[in-house]
Amino acid sequence: MSSPQEKALQPITKECVDFSGHASGKGLHVYSNNQTTRLLTLLLALLSPSFTMAQGPAPAAAPAAKEQSAELNALYVKSMESFGKGEFKACIDGLKEMITKGAEGPGLESVRFTIGSAYFNLKEYKNAKEAFDLYLKEFPAGSKVMEASTAIGQCLMNLGDKAGALKSFAELSQKPGVNKERMLLIQGNLLKEMKNTEQALALLRPAVTGILGSDESVQLAALLASLEVSSGNAEAAFKLLNLLYQRFDVVDNPLQINGLAFEIGDALLSKKEFRLALRSYALVRRKEDVIGLQKQKLQFLIQRYDANLAAIRQTPDKLSQLQASNVELKNQFEEGKRVLDEVEKAEDYMLSLRFRQARVYQELKRPWGTIVLFESLLKTETKATAREDMIFSICGSHAELQNQSELNKTLDAYLKEFPSGKYVSAVNFMRGTQLLRADDLKGAATLFGTAVKNNTAGDKLEVTLFLLGNARFGLSEWDASKEAYDMYLKKFAKGEYSEEALYRLALCSFFKGDYENAIAALENYVKAHPDGPFVPDAEYRIAACYMAAERSLDVVKRCEVWAKNYGYHALMPEVMSLMGDAYVALDKREEAAAAYSRGVQLNGTDEVLNYLLFEANKQYQKLGQWEKSIALFKSFIERNPKHPAVVQSMYWLAKGLAKEGKPDDAKKFLSEQIHTYIKDRNSDAVEQLLTQLASFCAKKPRPAPQPAAPAAPAAPAAPAAPAAPAAPAGDATGTPAAVAVPAEAPPPPPPFDPEAELDKYLSMKKAGVTELGRARVYFGRAELARMTRKPKEAAELMDRIAKEIAPKDLGATLLALSGDRMLERNEIAKATAFYKELMNAFPKSEQLDYAYNGLGQIAMIEKRYADALKWFTDAVDKIGATTTLKDVTLGKGRALLELGKADEAKVIFEQVGATKEWKGVVTAESMYYLGELAFRKNDYTTAAQLFQRVTVAYQRYPGVVVRCYLKAADAFEKLGESAKARAVLEELVSKEKFASLPEVEVARKRLEAAQ
Repeated sequence: MSSPQEKALQPITKECVDFSGHASGKGLHVYSNNQTTRLLTLLLALLSPSFTMAQGPAPAAAPAAKEQSAELNALYVKSMESFGKGEFKACIDGLKEMITKGAEGPGLESVRFTIGSAYFNLKEYKNAKEAFDLYLKEFPAGSKVMEASTAIGQCLMNLGDKAGALKSFAELSQKPGVNKERMLLIQGNLLKEMKNTEQALALLRPAVTGILGSDESVQLAALLASLEVSSGNAEAAFKLLNLLYQRFDVVDNPLQINGLAFEIGDALLSKKEFRLALRSYALVRRKEDVIGLQKQKLQFLIQRYDANLAAIRQTPDKLSQLQASNVELKNQFEEGKRVLDEVEKAEDYMLSLRFRQARVYQELKRPWGTIVLFESLLKTETKATAREDMIFSICGSHAELQNQSELNKTLDAYLKEFPSGKYVSAVNFMRGTQLLRADDLKGAATLFGTAVKNNTAGDKLEVTLFLLGNARFGLSEWDASKEAYDMYLKKFAKGEYSEEALYRLALCSFFKGDYENAIAALENYVKAHPDGPFVPDAEYRIAACYMAAERSLDVVKRCEVWAKNYGYHALMPEVMSLMGDAYVALDKREEAAAAYSRGVQLNGTDEVLNYLLFEANKQYQKLGQWEKSIALFKSFIERNPKHPAVVQSMYWLAKGLAKEGKPDDAKKFLSEQIHTYIKDRNSDAVEQLLTQLASFCAKKPRPAPQPAAPAAPAAPAAPAAPAAPAAPAGDATGTPAAVAVPAEAPPPPPPFDPEAELDKYLSMKKAGVTELGRARVYFGRAELARMTRKPKEAAELMDRIAKEIAPKDLGATLLALSGDRMLERNEIAKATAFYKELMNAFPKSEQLDYAYNGLGQIAMIEKRYADALKWFTDAVDKIGATTTLKDVTLGKGRALLELGKADEAKVIFEQVGATKEWKGVVTAESMYYLGELAFRKNDYTTAAQLFQRVTVAYQRYPGVVVRCYLKAADAFEKLGESAKARAVLEELVSKEKFASLPEVEVARKRLEAAQ
């Protein structure tokens, strides 16, 4: 039969260790119930397992005493075997029987202590306390006094008497030889359970001051850190956390320390101590690292246990000591195994950690940190929920960075992977706001409208409704916008955007032209929000409504009141513009000019400032007040030297000087300004000044009026002399009498030379040696040649620009003109280069539509009709073409015709033909293409009529007319009317002005073939 000592030393081998499972950290239990039980088990292990009875008082009784002693020893051994088997009731009964039978002497100390321990293990804490109290009473100097006193405190704890337990441990901690750190640990946990945090902090702070040596000091530091963070002392807790991680290898439960790092990091984050929070999160060990460390600790315990077993066999006299050590090792192993199982069963907390770190990065305005964190995790993370959260967080970070391209990619990635995910409404909202930022109002309106219709806006419904209204407002969809704002105000009458929604609702009526309702709505807003930010704008709009109603006098009065109340407001220039318009309607030009001029002095938008400036000039011109016009533009140029309207202002200033009879001053002024800006590629209007200078130089100056010669004073009348006899011619000597010779006329002035006049104000020398300067001098001379009716010379000069100057050296105007010139000469590659440079270098230039039109025309020549259609469409939709609008519109019709979209093409051709402002060659072209369209539909009669209409009405456009002659002949031939076809061709051949055109030769050959 095995001894109780051997039974107590069941070996823990490597095979006993099960490393499977997962982990779960549930918070901090620095001194757990398992550890409390372990403490008591350790107390039992330190007891002497033997029992020795005292000898009887008389020698005579020796045999009986020996027999009794043997019986008691046997009973003791049996009781201890029961204890070792966990049969604590049998153990208690056996030991109490010993006492009943008179057991006494030194061995009784072990009996009393074991009874208390057995009751404790049965969780009969009241009986256990009574037993330990009796032990202390009978053995006040016993070897287990400390253990019994500790056990009494633990019994009180388990009985719910925490105050009694605290008092007991406090008294015990003052006794010599006690493990003070262990006592502090117990007291600290008691105080924490009693929610007496301040007392616990006061007790523990002095005990944890430096390096952590013992296991108990590590536990104390962990407990103190937990108390510090719960009391709001996160910084102090963080310092303790650093100490703990220096002894991470001896921590009983590393998962609890990780939990503490989370707790401290969260506390620091809430206190906005972002950098410390980030450092706290950085201390969290990965799950696999914690598992590895715990396995190493368990392996170390196994090795120590096996070493003790070997030592017992070699040194039996140390059995008790080694037995106690192995009981402790076994309990440490079981506790460590429990912790390992807990760690392995827990979900991986690294994702939670990364989210916390990402939040810190966001708070620190480092969204790239968030993106890098989650993108690295996405490469390995497969769990759907985690992936969804991470992708959404990456979306938020890209949104914060305003990284639109990457944000759009991430939003698309989210919707692709999680089409019904929990963040769908937020993602769609972000997509909508991105579309708004990109000015894709139509896309945004569609997205927001779908969210509202399908009730998928979620908690973003309020802002979604408001932005839906704004998007439709931006699209000028006034009824749809009004519907959205009405719905917003119905659902969110006091919402964040309710005031602006109410005001925009009024603007919908205003922009729709429903001025009566607009006035009512605007006045309703002013009444509801008298101090609102939109009141000045509302008052201005009300005045504008009166202007639309032709109540000009009321407009003037309202503008005067507005200026008095809100003269500081940014709308002041627009109000002055409205006042000026009202005065014009009242035929008060002086007052109108004054109002416009007043507005010019203010800082308005470029559009408003331009309007004010040139409307004021218009009034001054009509009043004949050129001196005021000159003063207006001089003042404007001085105050706004970088303004886009400066060059045009220079144009009108020069014109004013000329109108005042100072052409030389005008030329000099223009020359100075031209040479100031001639090298600046971005000064797009220099060409306008060059054109004006050329026009001044092309005109022969008026001769200065000559003052009349003063009349000679009249001589006094001489007395009449007596008549003398006639004398022969000559004097007495025979010399003839003097004959009066008429005075010689002054020589005529040399003929006026426009080129020489221009050279006085514009020359290569003055322009400098830059390529752009040279090109602009050529342009100025070409303009003069055009104005003096020298088209060949003008064309040659423009060709020199296109052939000699690289596109990269030209400004927008010359790029546009050079592109068109090369296209006219069918030099496609060169034309393309000019147009491309115009688009790349001047994306906001007013000349940009030349590039779109030119590239569209080139695509038509090359039969790339789909590309051509895109160029022509974009010219209108993207850049709002104005200068070439008629050309791109006609081009769009041609492209549609070639793409087989005849009905769409017909609509456009009819539109071009009906637009009065475009009367001219495009009208003839539209008629030609309508004829072509009818021809392709085999409607030859209509085709012939349309072609002949062009030949009759548009003879001044040879290029179109000759094509119509040929096509009319084709139509008649298709109709079988050969005589009419021949008559049309004969008419074309007979037109002498068309003789040089290749179509005439085609007609002639067709006639010869017919004959």
